[in-house]
Amino acid sequence: RGYGIHLTGNSYNNSIYRNNITTNASHGIYINDSYSNVFYENNITAKSSVSSYGIYIGNNANNNTFSKNTIFSLSAGVMINGTGSASGTTYGNTFTNDTIVPCVAGCAGNYNDIVLTSNATDIIFTNVSMNKSRISFVPRDLNFPVEKNNLTVRWLLNVNVTNSTNNIGIANAQVVINDSFATNIFTGNTDANGGIPTQTVTEFTMNGSIGSSWTASNDTCYWLKLTLTTENL
Repeated sequence: RGYGIHLTGNSYNNSIYRNNITTNASHGIYINDSYSNVFYENNITAKSSVSSYGIYIGNNANNNTFSKNTIFSLSAGVMINGTGSASGTTYGNTFTNDTIVPCVAGCAGNYNDIVLTSNATDIIFTNVSMNKSRISFVPRDLNFPVEKNNLTVRWLLNVNVTNSTNNIGIANAQVVINDSFATNIFTGNTDANGGIPTQTVTEFTMNGSIGSSWTASNDTCYWLKLTLTTENL
């Protein structure tokens, strides 16, 4: 079908990087039955509004890593489709510092930035630019709707404690970061410049055991609010 890049047949440990990928009627990157591959700094454009995804992760494509890619599609930015059967799964694929360019014209009627279906689990998006209202879980088959899908959206958090009078960082200030469940994310003191190590914090997790079309508004979605406390010691 003229995929931009297609990995299959137990492809593993490949690095795909710094490509300009444009397709007119197929997926930009399509992987299935492949694992532990790395994709970074690719510019991906899929121009068809009919099942032509920027990145399509298919059955048994596990533990693949995507980083700093720019992704555009008229159909869906990222489609993760766990299996063609009721029992398979796709898991452990991660995205970090990628950009999903929003579709604003000529989009498919069911366009979403991210779609999960058919037992796609442990999918993590960290510092990814996207429209969070355009995330959808959909069933593989309405006649056999029992399946599990989940994803987590995380961000990299940098904290600097600064004197508001002279804009100089305050050393040895105590910083405590808790989430909305009162779980401690970080406790420690600032360095000589008033900073702390970069923290990875979860904004929300979506868990769906679905029997119908799933969106952020109609199933379990855990949103986390951070509380930051500082004290100059």
